[in-house]
Amino acid sequence: MVYQSPTMAIERLIKDGFFRDGKTDLDVVDTLKIKGFKHPRASVAATLLRFVRKEALRREKTNSAYTYFSSN
Repeated sequence: MVYQSPTMAIERLIKDGFFRDGKTDLDVVDTLKIKGFKHPRASVAATLLRFVRKEALRREKTNSAYTYFSSN
């Protein structure tokens, strides 16, 4: 299996429409684990924030966590 950085893995999820219905950072970590990529939650959260700043994703605060959505 080829290593994918959190950035590469999340870019793929964005392209696949994963964030259409909104996902938390834990949803992303769990999905990446299923796909064979183990990334720490902190790395995934930091990468998601970079995508929010680039406006590739948007986020909303829900209870104690953020939910990330496709920006399209």
